[in-house]
Amino acid sequence: MRKSPTLALLLCATLVLAGCSAVPGLGGGSSEAYTSPDEPLNASALQADHTENVEAADSFTYHANSSGTTNLGQESNGSYTVDTTLTAWVDVTDDEYRYVSRTNGSVLGTPSRSNVSVFITDGTAYAQQQAGGETQYDSRPTNLSSDIVASATLAQQWAVVDATNWTQDGTETVDGETLTRYVANGSAAVEHSALLARSGAPESAANVADFDAVLLVTSDGTVRSFTTETTIDLAGRSVKSRSSVGVSDLDDTSVERPDWLDRARNASSA
Repeated sequence: MRKSPTLALLLCATLVLAGCSAVPGLGGGSSEAYTSPDEPLNASALQADHTENVEAADSFTYHANSSGTTNLGQESNGSYTVDTTLTAWVDVTDDEYRYVSRTNGSVLGTPSRSNVSVFITDGTAYAQQQAGGETQYDSRPTNLSSDIVASATLAQQWAVVDATNWTQDGTETVDGETLTRYVANGSAAVEHSALLARSGAPESAANVADFDAVLLVTSDGTVRSFTTETTIDLAGRSVKSRSSVGVSDLDDTSVERPDWLDRARNASSA
């Protein structure tokens, strides 16, 4: 076991802030739809409702998943793939946070994978990273807790939600809770500038070839999941990606201390 002073924490911070999850529902909710079938979705009102619900919660669980494949073009005859899943458990009342990310990737057929776990308490972040057959531990002061809450408000997603032409597609029941389903299909259903800005692709050199999105919302306006699947053509390369984010278990999330916490503490003092 080796101590890494920065790698694990920096990686976790990047993943949490990426905002990049199909999420189970919170049981016992209302059976009412968020909007009537013929009522257009007001993205600004939904943002206000979701943000208020998350910021008022004593605890919650935040989920994020992103995956993508980049065709590197005819010259390289290969591709780059990556799949990252992150789950964050947040206890605002006790000021404790834990999140776990798992990344699997492949570059030109060579696989890579890493698992990163971070536990935050009393203003200190303790991290464990497993990659390349090695396990590393670290700890240091942090103020990431506010960033985790900001990620759960989906602050980085609303520009795309607002730029999408949504159609209500009825409701579905998950764990006894009614979720209103909104869909958007085809590249014409989204403003390309907003989507490309989120992806980081230059608008002048990129083209949105395909776009599909699903939004699941509780009756009080909490986004259980916001999922997009896109294909972007960029400089002879085709980039296909899927991302999903959402929040669940408001006021019903507990944060468990990891069994490796003492090892991280000992590594930081070594």
